[in-house]
Amino acid sequence: MSTIRLALLLGLLIDAGRGAQGTRNGAQGSGHAAPGAAQEVPDDRRGKPVPNEAASGIPEVPIRVIVNPGVRVESLGLKELNRLYLGDVTSLPGGARVTLAEQVGARQRFYAAVTRMTEDTFRRHWIRVVFAGNPVSPPTPFATALEVVQFVARTPGAIGFVEGLADETVRVLKIDAKEPGDPTYPLR
Repeated sequence: MSTIRLALLLGLLIDAGRGAQGTRNGAQGSGHAAPGAAQEVPDDRRGKPVPNEAASGIPEVPIRVIVNPGVRVESLGLKELNRLYLGDVTSLPGGARVTLAEQVGARQRFYAAVTRMTEDTFRRHWIRVVFAGNPVSPPTPFATALEVVQFVARTPGAIGFVEGLADETVRVLKIDAKEPGDPTYPLR
């Protein structure tokens, strides 16, 4: 196993030991769920519950999927996003190789909506992928939306997700042909 793959695996294992409270870049989360996060819906992959903040009645900020301006994709379907974030596909339509990024505070909602996995199940999935020797890298975690935006803006082929707004240095993708402002946008 190469040194880089071993380092990635070690990072995943360290993240797994910290739970949702840490990231590889050293940032720490609060470890507390958002108000209303106690409501749950069943997860059809593992039979485990996945939090559903929408059930609380508190308006949610949409999760925006952002890409480097050089990526020539305008919209992705949830299935395509799922395959990208599970490492099943390593390039976008049109051939651009993908580098994945994630905002730690948005992981729970994003992975529940896109992969139907909890954060812990998602992390274990990536440990298996890396151990299997697949030539893909897990998403790079960042503590803030600003850090994700900056990473995506400077990294060719990068795609990431953030809660809230993104600036003009990146492009926001439509998901299932819907804009984040659409009431039927799937990442709310």
